[in-house]
Amino acid sequence: AVDAESLGQVSGVVSDLAGLIAHGITILQFEANSLRDRLATIDGPVGEILRTAESISTELGVAQVRLLIKAIAERSGTATVDVGVFGRVSSGKSSLINALIGANVLPVGATPVTAVPLRIVHGPELVEVESLEGGTVQVDFRDLPEWATEAGNPDNRRRIESIRIQHPLVADGLALLDTPGVGSLSQSGPAQAFASLPKCDLGVVLVAAGTPVGADELALIRGLTYAGIPVQILVSKSDLLSAD
Repeated sequence: AVDAESLGQVSGVVSDLAGLIAHGITILQFEANSLRDRLATIDGPVGEILRTAESISTELGVAQVRLLIKAIAERSGTATVDVGVFGRVSSGKSSLINALIGANVLPVGATPVTAVPLRIVHGPELVEVESLEGGTVQVDFRDLPEWATEAGNPDNRRRIESIRIQHPLVADGLALLDTPGVGSLSQSGPAQAFASLPKCDLGVVLVAAGTPVGADELALIRGLTYAGIPVQILVSKSDLLSAD
């Protein structure tokens, strides 16, 4: 028997587990050939190591490792400096990125907003949505909240792997990564945030002023460190506090 107060939490865990299982099946069934083809184009020791890792992961059925292999393969062919912005739910990640760009590119709000990883780069205005089943679709810039936010895409029901955004005000050669917040009842956000760790060259972890550094922030900092990624800790919302 489960009391009414716990029912929501239990249901959330069940939903998250079902989503993770579906994601794993998708990776094993649909990404195997495309990943193998991508790795075949990478020359030198990096390509050789990644192909070996892919072969071992296939043999053992270790789906989560394939996400890391794919991330490294993607990074090997890019010439941008990728800055990942991490933090607790509603710590101000999207607001920070908008300030860095100098335009309201990403939706912001008082409640959890970012539902899937977002990659913002220089270029003419464009939004490309990549699904977990493979394939990419372009959507109108004005419709971004319907795809990227918890309100428009709760618990990532649209089964989106990531969204790539181009905007002319982003500095050329720079990529900004907005990640789902950690510290919520849903486990999909934290899982996607941690999956973004190997995809960045610098990690910025936001800690809201007046909020103690918790296990979630410490886990992000440790994860970045273990991945060999430099990490900066940034205090956000400091204007909400007095000098005292």
